Amino acid sequence: MATTDPASDQLTKLSGAASTSFRSTLPSPRRSAIQLDDKLKEEWPGILAWMIQGCLDWQKHGLASPDPLASATAAYLEAEDTHAAWMAECCIQDPDARERVSDLFASWSEWAKEAGESVGSQRSFSERLEAHGVRRWRRRDARGFIGLRLLGVPG
Repeated sequence: MATTDPASDQLTKLSGAASTSFRSTLPSPRRSAIQLDDKLKEEWPGILAWMIQGCLDWQKHGLASPDPLASATAAYLEAEDTHAAWMAECCIQDPDARERVSDLFASWSEWAKEAGESVGSQRSFSERLEAHGVRRWRRRDARGFIGLRLLGVPG
């Protein structure tokens, strides 16, 4: 049975000693769809109940990431967190420490260049420190952060 699809009706020749040709045919998509509709009619009530239950669950709980995906994402982000790596390598946490932004940024810039990372702006650097929970301080003549002390700098 030939179809109306030119690709399905295309004559294909096999190469070799004997030249053989054949015609391939695919079942009519319309016939397959009708057969599928008939098969699914019995299942419609169950499918509808499943859809409604899924919608209610989504409204109540939202879309949650699977645990393995969430933990893999967290591990990836932690591994890619260059600011955390710099803090671990170049600073110590000290609740009484106050460091100027300019000194912290100079240390970060040097570390980032050696590590082949983008330095970015001092503003984006400060925002990343705040995202890590480091608090800002400000006086009339200086700005900085509380809680980090640069290694090798006397306290």
